[in-house]
Amino acid sequence: KVNNLKFNDIEKGYQSTMYIVGSKGKQLHKTANGEWHYVSTGVTENLNAIKVNASNLAVIAGNNGGLWKKTQYQQSNPYTKIAVPGSDHLYDLKLLSNQAFIAGEKGTLIYVNNVNTMATPPTAALQLTAADFTGIDEKPGSGTVIAVGSGSAMYNFAQTTGIIITEI
Repeated sequence: KVNNLKFNDIEKGYQSTMYIVGSKGKQLHKTANGEWHYVSTGVTENLNAIKVNASNLAVIAGNNGGLWKKTQYQQSNPYTKIAVPGSDHLYDLKLLSNQAFIAGEKGTLIYVNNVNTMATPPTAALQLTAADFTGIDEKPGSGTVIAVGSGSAMYNFAQTTGIIITEI
């Protein structure tokens, strides 16, 4: 039984499964039969966001520049750390096929070209604001993302290039 945890994100996975991430590296997994199970992550940082792509690869963002990936079919395997520039807290992420956009504190935006192969290392966008980015999602039909956060921050990003959105 897991008590007194702060849950930060929930994501639908493959065939009726679900994943929850939260404080102190905790992850829960709901199986297709409806049972919830604790998953060993090997992580102690707070986990803030989880997204799962079509090949059931999860990417997880957390505190202290923590970014990990894990194939969700292999529940007993620990997370694999992805080295990212900086150590700011990462609060949300968006997967567009195999690309990942990760938003974090102090205007952090990180781009990963291919989370499956990691052929090129993650790159950070030029910091355009000191605001914390706390949410990110795809701009419909564009292949770009919009990051939002404190101080009414709203920025449009294509890979590592971004601009402030002023049409509010």
